[in-house]
Amino acid sequence: MRLALVAAVLVLLYDSWRAVVEDSGSNELRVPFRSSRDGEAEVFYDTGAGLRQEDSVKLATTASKKTQELAFPVPRVPLREIRFDPFTGAGDFRIGAPRLVSAIGRVLARFPLTAIKPRNEVGPLRREGDEWIGSTVAGAQDPQLTFALSAPTPVGRVRLPWIEAAVVAVLAVIVSLLAGRRTER
Repeated sequence: MRLALVAAVLVLLYDSWRAVVEDSGSNELRVPFRSSRDGEAEVFYDTGAGLRQEDSVKLATTASKKTQELAFPVPRVPLREIRFDPFTGAGDFRIGAPRLVSAIGRVLARFPLTAIKPRNEVGPLRREGDEWIGSTVAGAQDPQLTFALSAPTPVGRVRLPWIEAAVVAVLAVIVSLLAGRRTER
């Protein structure tokens, strides 16, 4: 019985810590990406005021034949529109299906590959496996893609930590009772 109580308290403390981290941290937009050139990828997000420079995040990228996962911090508010600028200037790139995750890594939303659309100075995308292969148009200065959203993105709700602790406690009590019956026989 004591083991059940200790297990429940430990689960409650761990889940409470995770809830605080998730509630106070930002979400991340994770984008599988590779590029033919070094540069900076930038994400613009609309929280209700339109796409603005002050609502954007840049990450340095390096030319590579391997896909890297770019993790853009975004606020924990519903996003109405997302624009992705792979780099400044002309070049080739590959991009996979983005996803939105919470501060503790819980997936809040997955965007299908078909949600990625050329917006500006990007030629037609060609699908290969689970990636789009794209190129900018000749002389491109500001290539852009959009991640089409059918509704504002979810923010993510903080999970109630005591539910898991209660389940662990009940299971531990049941196991303790069953183990006690076997030793009586």
